Amino acid sequence: MNFLDSIPSGFEKSKPLYNENAIFLNRILKDIDENLIKNIMNLSDKMLPGIIKNIMEFSDKNKLIRQAIFAYRGAVFKGIDAFSFNKKQMVYAQDHLKILSGMYGVLKPLDEIQEYRLEMKTSLKTIDATNIYAYWKNIITNYFETLDRTQIIINLASNEYSKVIDFSRLKASLINIYFGENTNNRIKSPPMYSKMARGKMTGYIIRNSLKTPEQIKDFHIDNYRFNPIVSDSNNYVFTR
Repeated sequence: MNFLDSIPSGFEKSKPLYNENAIFLNRILKDIDENLIKNIMNLSDKMLPGIIKNIMEFSDKNKLIRQAIFAYRGAVFKGIDAFSFNKKQMVYAQDHLKILSGMYGVLKPLDEIQEYRLEMKTSLKTIDATNIYAYWKNIITNYFETLDRTQIIINLASNEYSKVIDFSRLKASLINIYFGENTNNRIKSPPMYSKMARGKMTGYIIRNSLKTPEQIKDFHIDNYRFNPIVSDSNNYVFTR
């Protein structure tokens, strides 16, 4: 995450649906010994002080906040490149894109968030859950369960995050997107390349305001092409 660099202005701001849940989870983090924080988050000694600072400064007053789409700076979000969106594209993103978060559950791009570190795989215990997956699974699944049979979910999340959703409960159609390298007739998915490709696919959908799954098949950035041989109606595979 990056809360220091300047960000574009002129876009609306919204509040996370599960902001109170985020405050609750951070209260638990505040009560945990620093060494336990280090272990459950797999932190180095160098990283620990900054993470502890974020935890202690996280509050219901939201003193330091910015819109989610501009706060995340990992490979996926570099691929999305929301900093280049115009207002029409950002409106489309706000209406269609959902970001899964270990701290906030589900976010819209323009939801204002605080700086944090809490991955979905973190083994943080609450009264009713043994880890973050267990805490969010029913909440996030309920959120997507409100979609009806006429709607389509294009799943561009990593396995680590998408498994927090019980897709068997959903009425909406699901299309999973995969990216792979075709080497000696074997398809492999190097994690870093896949992350960047998922981000670029997200940006492609938003910039072109796509309306149907068929339009996604035209994606051909970074030499990726839709591979009909290994794809089916619920799984779109792009290879290069």
